[in-house]
This record gives sequence, structure tokens and C-alpha cells, in this order.
Amino acid sequence: MLPGKLSPFALAFHRRVVLDDIPAYRDGWFEMQDEGSQLLSLLLQPEPGMTVVDACAGGGGKTLHLAALLGNRGVLVAVDADRRKMQNLRERARRAGATISQSIEARHDDAALKGLRCKADGVLVDAPCTGLGTTRRNPWLKSQWTTERSRQMAALQHAILEASACMVKSGGRLVYSTCTLVRAENEEVVQRFLQGHPEFSLASASEALQAWGIRTREQAPMLSLWPHETDTDGFFAALLRRE
Repeated sequence: MLPGKLSPFALAFHRRVVLDDIPAYRDGWFEMQDEGSQLLSLLLQPEPGMTVVDACAGGGGKTLHLAALLGNRGVLVAVDADRRKMQNLRERARRAGATISQSIEARHDDAALKGLRCKADGVLVDAPCTGLGTTRRNPWLKSQWTTERSRQMAALQHAILEASACMVKSGGRLVYSTCTLVRAENEEVVQRFLQGHPEFSLASASEALQAWGIRTREQAPMLSLWPHETDTDGFFAALLRRE
């Protein structure tokens, strides 16, 4: 393994491996995750003792990274509507020795989430998307992309972002991210949200990453990772602060 190019927590395999043949993996010492994906958790700037919500936890890669950054100290809540993915997350957390304070199987509009209102120091919304940033691994996604599907995704993304923002307490952070590179699902979703929420403001993603010693090629307020430049999957992220 060699150090990653972006994340200070990344090690990269430069040949194919069978993970289950590696004792350190079986014992939970590391997880497989795209290096670009690690930057999304770092944007949230979690610290031990904080309350953090992974609002679209999926299989739990970012949830486990957040648990590591919190040092298993604080409150970490994982939310996802997919039961199979949540089951996988719990199994991975047990193997890694990660403390997930609460795992909730729920949609973004579920009443079960009302108890989290204004409780979180940080909320990560890695929203479902058309996934065009992952086409180097999933080339078939290109044939499935349509303007209409992207429009439908943008509507869902906005609804999830609206619901998740309610969990952020005063002074807290909200990270919105996708693994697509389409403006309608990225910048336009963020701009629409900010127009309706003057209590939130856009913070500099590049400055937040510099606190971790990470310098991206693009010093824009929002983060865009392009596979041909970063050798990662394609990602978008925006860091928002609640005043």
C-alpha cells in the first residue's frame, strides 16, 4: 500500500487484492472507500464529543469514517430507508468496533426523525443521485442518464436537504454531496436551498479541507472532484453553516 494523494487517512492498493485474505481487514482495521469519498466526511469537521448525523448512510462507508474521526466519543446517528443497507452497516460497524449511537430505518420525511430536530453539530447529506461520477466503475450508468431522471433526482435531493437541515443546531454544519457532476443535482440544488433558508450560508469547502492539510486544484467555494484530475470518483460537495 502507498499513501493516498488527497486524504491524510487514505492508503491505496496498486494491485488487485482479495480483502478477506487480509487479516487486518477481517479484524476491522480498515475499510474500502474511494479517496474522494473520504473528503466529504472531513468537510463536516467532526470532533470528539459532537453529535453527528449521517442522513443518507447507505452501506455505511462514511458513517464508519465519521465514527473514526469522532474517536467513538460523541453521538453518531445513521439514517437510511434501505433495510438491507442498514443491516450491512451494522455488521460493518461491529467488525470495525465503531460505535453507532442510533441507526434509524426511515425516509427523510419520516416522523421518527423529529427527535433529532436542532440537535446535531453536523449533518452529512450524501444524497441519492444519477451517479455519473462513478462511470469509470459503472459505465452502464451513461446509457441510463436522462434529463428527466436528473430532474426527478433534483426534486428528491432538495426534499432530503430541506428535511435534514432541520436537524442542524445553531452554529452547526451541513454538508450536501453527490457522486454526480450535473449542475441540476449539485449547484442548483444548493442555490435553491439557500434562497429559502437565509439562516444558512455557504462556507468555503477548500478552506475547510486545508485545515486537514488537503489542497484541491480547484479553490472554489463548492468542491468538485473530476476523475481525470484527481484519480477518484467524481464528487460534488457544499459546506453550509447555520448562523
